[in-house]
Amino acid sequence: GEVKIETPDIKIDVVVDAHLPDEYVPSQELRLEAYRRLATVQTKEQLTDIETEWRDRFGPLPEPAQSLISVGALRVECLKLGITDIATNRQEIRISPLQLRASQTMALRRLAGVSSYKEETGVVTVTVGRGKNPVLLLTNLLHDLFE
Repeated sequence: GEVKIETPDIKIDVVVDAHLPDEYVPSQELRLEAYRRLATVQTKEQLTDIETEWRDRFGPLPEPAQSLISVGALRVECLKLGITDIATNRQEIRISPLQLRASQTMALRRLAGVSSYKEETGVVTVTVGRGKNPVLLLTNLLHDLFE
């Protein structure tokens, strides 16, 4: 018997055009399989393997497919840090749960500008400027805070 490791549910609710266009992956069955594989990614290496496979099978990634890979990268960061919820409310994004040390709280203000951290609830709120990609912003922010 092989031990199956349960991965926590992660809710990522950000406004970004992330999908596999019909023109890129013409078969609905192949698209669904690609989405299923992406949903099981737990490491950067697995994500890189999927991106490489898509490029080999379907060609250069169009913007929505690249955004989908970016959402996968954000999910990997969330798994690594124990984050289970990222929710967008207008231009504010809430990340939880997240525990920051005092130095990380100061770094958050420096890296994200308009932001807040509520230690008692483990909620970080970040304001995303217009025209900014929230997925890339969050992935880079989490990486910078914890690497």
